[in-house]
Amino acid sequence: MGGGITEKIGIALYVTILTDTGSFRFSNTTANTHRIAADLIDAGVKTSHLYQAVYERNPVEKVRLLGHCLANIHMDCNDLMAWISVSQETLKKYNGALWMLDGVVEVVRTITEVETTVLIAEREDGKIKVSFRSRDKLDVNALARSMGGGGHPRAAGCKLDMSLKDAEELVVRKVEEALAACK
Repeated sequence: MGGGITEKIGIALYVTILTDTGSFRFSNTTANTHRIAADLIDAGVKTSHLYQAVYERNPVEKVRLLGHCLANIHMDCNDLMAWISVSQETLKKYNGALWMLDGVVEVVRTITEVETTVLIAEREDGKIKVSFRSRDKLDVNALARSMGGGGHPRAAGCKLDMSLKDAEELVVRKVEEALAACK
């Protein structure tokens, strides 16, 4: 590789760019993002096997858990909000782990009418992990910050110290209020 970047560093940089930009789909993707990726490819990073390693290699438990999540989507706010709640009981039922929920909100965000997607997941310690994604209108960073978290305008999260049911009620109410303020 050129410019003092080793193959290992080049791969790490490319995978970071690939995942942080949602494979160059998210609004944080700029012309400079593409230039940097092109420089890494020119330096010898082989992209097709990296894409497969990141996105196309899943244990069957993760795929089954995804199926459960998709079958249990809740729609609110005149279908502008789609949300999923996953308990520890559900994770155990599918021999799953919290990391297996990575990417679920992006899949749900593909629903045509949806502006905001939320994943509410119970951790092993009983605390709740909340992941927010939005398309254009809602600044989910501000929303997450109002609950002690943070992130970016289109992708953010927080952790809540309450029951799963209480977290669901709080998050749905906060998103409803935020979406109403966007009109």
